Amino acid sequence: MNKIMWVLLLLLIGGCSPSITTFENVKEKFENKLDLPILSTDGFVKVNVSYSDKLFLDWNCKRIIMPVHSMQIYSIDRGMKGKVDYRPQTHDLMKDIFDGFDIELLMVKIHNIENQIYQARVILRRGSKVLDLDARPSDSVALAVRYGKDVYMKESLMLKGTKIC
Repeated sequence: MNKIMWVLLLLLIGGCSPSITTFENVKEKFENKLDLPILSTDGFVKVNVSYSDKLFLDWNCKRIIMPVHSMQIYSIDRGMKGKVDYRPQTHDLMKDIFDGFDIELLMVKIHNIENQIYQARVILRRGSKVLDLDARPSDSVALAVRYGKDVYMKESLMLKGTKIC
């Protein structure tokens, strides 16, 4: 989470980190249906998000079960219900920052698993800059549900999921 906050601060003041993929001067591409490779969903499927004490991602009778911390589940729950606590959660704060500085959450993609740890990307846009950030899937989902955005997962990963129907 700290890395994301630093990246946001860099974005807001106009800088960027070398580990972030940026696309300068892409206004023309944005006007042409956001035709950027990073925004492609080829090889990805849209998953349904649910939870109990774990995060569930479902698609086409397959389920990926991700154990995540109870605070992450709580944040996803609050986001799905559109509720903000008396004091905002970190993901609520991030949404406020995004909204306040005209940063658009374009999509989240869960794209890899390494050493039994899933990896995700959060893709943001501010003006003509598009940022592709490394993030935990739980943080990505918590942001996506706050914006009503779809969550995408690599189809090859979903096919390894548990059969549920």
